Amino acid sequence: MKSKILDVLHENEGGYVSGQRLCKEIGVSRTAVWKHIRLLLSEGYPIESSPGKGYRLKEKADILNEYEIMRFMDKTTPLYFQKTTESTNALAKKIAPGEQGKFALIATEKQTGGRGRLGRMFESENSLGAWCSFILKPNMEPEEALVITVASAIAVCNTVQELYGVEPGIKWPNDIIMGGKKVCGILSEMSCETGAVEYIVVGIGINVLQQANDFSEELSKTASSLFMETGCRRARAEIIAALCYNMREAVEAVERKDAGWLGKNWSRFTATDGKFINIWKNGLKATVFAEGIDEKGRLLTVDEKKEKSVYSSGEISIRGINGYI
Repeated sequence: MKSKILDVLHENEGGYVSGQRLCKEIGVSRTAVWKHIRLLLSEGYPIESSPGKGYRLKEKADILNEYEIMRFMDKTTPLYFQKTTESTNALAKKIAPGEQGKFALIATEKQTGGRGRLGRMFESENSLGAWCSFILKPNMEPEEALVITVASAIAVCNTVQELYGVEPGIKWPNDIIMGGKKVCGILSEMSCETGAVEYIVVGIGINVLQQANDFSEELSKTASSLFMETGCRRARAEIIAALCYNMREAVEAVERKDAGWLGKNWSRFTATDGKFINIWKNGLKATVFAEGIDEKGRLLTVDEKKEKSVYSSGEISIRGINGYI
């Protein structure tokens, strides 16, 4: 019922819709309409009522729920939404074994236990970001899975460029950088069975509407948001839906082993290539020059002795980004 009322109000955004018309189109009484309008008001929808005119959506509201996400999405994509959850990755891993499709979206408004790489906490206990995960079931070997993480970072950058008109950067393999600070993190987790990938869960957390005082004192040194960097506000539901489209495109490119797609998009967004970086692996630090990535998403480097190395994992810092040490 609520979704039907919203459909009509969105179709006439900014204009009034009479109670009589709502009753007729939805097939319920005026009392039922008013009851559901009150429910929508309690959920934060800015609905104005006026005697003799009816109801209207006063303005676009940044409300995140299943209905709002699906307004922007291909209806064939399975969507699992919870208002609050421990983490979308944890929820996705529960759902993944029973999910029949090869691609599904999990989204939430708040995470109580968001995680980043290496077990770090990911601040997401607010309604200011786009917190979501994707269940993927690609036809690939476990050792090929790194490219999914890199392709996911590209999908985020394509989404930001489309919606905000700016180009963020990727700090290999999965941090999205703007203004020298991190605006998005990605955590990929894989389940394998008899040497083959059963599923991959890709968790993506985008800082959307935060301002400086919304971050902890420590995190504010390295984190930013799309709003802070651009001054623009976009609905989180629209961002998640656009990301879903770009993620599907990225996964399809990976599955068909489209090295051209990977290379072209990496070149557009890389914040790593052409820079000296510190890379830590197994507790050891190396200072190297980043040359690019290969078709598997691995980092290609050369050191001062002109010796080349290939990294499939590691923690890096780049001069001018997140405090090069």
